Amino acid sequence: MSLEILKAQYEELEKLKEEEEDYFENIPDNLQGSTNYEKSEDAISEFEDSLNSLDDVIETLKEVVS
Repeated sequence: MSLEILKAQYEELEKLKEEEEDYFENIPDNLQGSTNYEKSEDAISEFEDSLNSLDDVIETLKEVVS
């Protein structure tokens, strides 16, 4: 897999995280603590973990290629 493909995947994953954050931020106060609220919060956390892992892969690949 080329570095450009990984970078594109990172950007796509980042967009999905931003969409989930927008959804999360617009959940009405009376629904905070609901199942959907918790699922959204968990999804954001998983996106962040995935982005961090993918960033590590990209950086490692850059080091190997250089």
